[in-house]
Amino acid sequence: VREYGAERYNLARGRALPYLDFVLDRSVKGRSLANSMQKAEAIEEVLPVLSLIKNPIHKRTGFDQAVNFLRIEDSGLKGELWTAVKNGGKIGADAVRRQVKRASRAKLTVAEQHLLELLVYDPELRAHILPMLEETDYERLATAAVFRAFFEFDSLKKPLALDSLMEYVIDDEVLSDFVPILMMTEPKREPGEAIDAVFHDAENCIFTLRSMAISDRILEVSQELIAEERAGRSARVNELVHEHLDLSRMKQEMISKIVES
Repeated sequence: VREYGAERYNLARGRALPYLDFVLDRSVKGRSLANSMQKAEAIEEVLPVLSLIKNPIHKRTGFDQAVNFLRIEDSGLKGELWTAVKNGGKIGADAVRRQVKRASRAKLTVAEQHLLELLVYDPELRAHILPMLEETDYERLATAAVFRAFFEFDSLKKPLALDSLMEYVIDDEVLSDFVPILMMTEPKREPGEAIDAVFHDAENCIFTLRSMAISDRILEVSQELIAEERAGRSARVNELVHEHLDLSRMKQEMISKIVES
């Protein structure tokens, strides 16, 4: 104010982000909401600010804004967080992380399960399909640890076995139940049978998983785009717009491949 006067001050103030928008933008800076730990950290940063809002209507409006921004969809988690915010209390960091991890746990999809069933007893098919898989295709899947195990076993030329595969998922309750069921599935082709049909089937699964991964990234880019637009960082906005367009084109290509097959 001393240097530029009240007019410049009021102009800057008028362009400033509302405080909650600023807090939300900062909470996700350098974090991915697809990562349950980073999402929990963002929620931990925002909760105390929401708890300090005195007006109950503003508090509820701010909470709803934060829930949408942070992509909190689980109704149980929403209820627990709202109770804490409404009462002005705090949820311990460990409790938030446990709740977010539970709510954010990836659901087992038909495509990933079917792909693993195709691969588990078919080394020849794995030799064709694993090189086609990119880490981004499976890194956010519920079965990511199983895919990583497949890659490691094949690189070491070790046969897949229940005991050794269980070592990769011992800390995951869902996968600890899933892997024995996977190992009990029947091979998807008979010895000596042509590989064409199962290869085509596996390829379709990859296209589906890749399309899902692209959709997740599109959501992240859209959210970052909103934050950068609000902050007035036009150069970054342009980068994100181009990335969004590229991703949308890639997704359409994946959908076309699935339809054609």
